[in-house]
Amino acid sequence: GYGTLDNNNDGPFVERAPGKINIYYDIANKDKWTFDENGLWNGYEVKEYNGYGDINIDFTIDVKDVYLARLIAAKLVVPTEMESSFGDVDGDGKVTAIDANLIRKFCANIITKFPVEG
Repeated sequence: GYGTLDNNNDGPFVERAPGKINIYYDIANKDKWTFDENGLWNGYEVKEYNGYGDINIDFTIDVKDVYLARLIAAKLVVPTEMESSFGDVDGDGKVTAIDANLIRKFCANIITKFPVEG
């Protein structure tokens, strides 16, 4: 599972797996996090996570992300800042039906990366 490490639910988050804990932050918003002289955030080593397409932040891009992108695009769900960042795979600044379609194509192996990745 995962969970955020701050109270805003949009900061660095942790992936808990058997025998390990990895802490990540959203590379699109990396300038928001303050790291000490050793590169630690609140004493934790933090890794960059390119979560494009992984809107629900479960470390897998799948049909759940497509569904969530469609809900956000239809304005049926108000996304968190991180969900918006990871869902905007075309780089236009918002999550739209185009993003949902791109995530669907990624899941179907029609594309191997998103436009926002260059």
